[in-house]
Amino acid sequence: MHSNTKEQNIYLAPMEDVSDFPFRQVLLKIGKPDVFFTEFVNVDGFTSKNGGSHVVHRLEKNNNQEPIVVQFWGNSSEKFIESAKKIKGFNFQGIDINLGCPVKKVMKVGCGSALIGNYDIVGDIVKSLQSLSLDIPLSVKTRIGIEKFDEEWITFLLKLKLEKIFIHGRTVQQVFGGNADWEAIHEVVKLRDVLSPSTQIIGNGDIKSVKQAMEFKEKYCVDGVMIGREVMKNPWVFSKKTPEKKERIETLLFHMEEMKKFVEKYPDKGWSSIKKFYHGYLRENEELTFLRNELFEKTSLEESMKLIEER
Repeated sequence: MHSNTKEQNIYLAPMEDVSDFPFRQVLLKIGKPDVFFTEFVNVDGFTSKNGGSHVVHRLEKNNNQEPIVVQFWGNSSEKFIESAKKIKGFNFQGIDINLGCPVKKVMKVGCGSALIGNYDIVGDIVKSLQSLSLDIPLSVKTRIGIEKFDEEWITFLLKLKLEKIFIHGRTVQQVFGGNADWEAIHEVVKLRDVLSPSTQIIGNGDIKSVKQAMEFKEKYCVDGVMIGREVMKNPWVFSKKTPEKKERIETLLFHMEEMKKFVEKYPDKGWSSIKKFYHGYLRENEELTFLRNELFEKTSLEESMKLIEER
C-alpha cells in the first residue's frame, strides 16, 4: 500500500513573482502550507559567468520556511548538474524540474511545457541528477499532456522512478483556461500504482481551499495537493479564515515591509510584483476597494506604504 506523509499534504505552487521570499514570510504569519516552493530558477542564469547574481534572490530562504523545494527550469543536463551542486549548502528539502510552464517566452527556448514528449532531453536531465546521489528528493512538475491526456508521457515519467510527480490537470494548450481535469490526475495515480508505487503523485489545478484540497486528496487518491493562483486572490487560503479589514491592511503593510527589506538586499528583484496581491488583500468592502485603486496609482513602495500608514 502506498504510504502518505501526513505532514506534507498541502503545497504552495512555484509561481513567478508570487512564491518569493517576502510572500513566504507573510504566509508564515497568517497561515502556511505544509511545503513551500521557490519561484522558478533558470539554470542558465544561475550558472552564468556573473555567478547568477541576477537570479540568486530566488533562492533566498530561512529556516522557518522549511520544508522548501527549489524549482529549476532549463533544458541542459550539464546546467542542471552544475545548479544542483551549487545549492548543496542552501539546505533545500527537494529539487523540482519544471516541465509544465506554458508561458510562451519559456517554451520558445525549448523549456517548461516544451519539454513534454521530449524524452531524450528529459531522461538525460533526470538521470544526470539521479547519478549525483542527491540527499534530497527529486521531482518534476508537469501537465497531463499537450492537447489531451498523454498516457505515454506519464508512463515515461513514472519509469524514471522519481520521488514525486506534481501534475497540473490541464493541457499545455489550455494554459490556465477551462477546468483542471482531476479525472486525468486520477488516471496518473492508477498508472503510478502499477508502474512505480513508491512515487508520490501531487495534484494541482483549481484548488480554492484547504477543505477542497483534502476532499480531492481522498476522492482522487493523490498523496498531496498543490495550491497555486488562488493564493493571490486569497492570501489566507492556507489558514482557513476570512480576515477582517484591519488584518487585511496590516498584512499588506507587513508584506510591503518585507518587500522593502528584500529589495534593499536584492535591487534586481524590484518591488512592483507586490501589486499582484492588492486584489487579494483589499476587497470585501468599498473602502478597501478604494484604497486598492489608489495604491495602483503609486509609483514607489515608499509612497504606497505612506498611503496605507496615513489611513
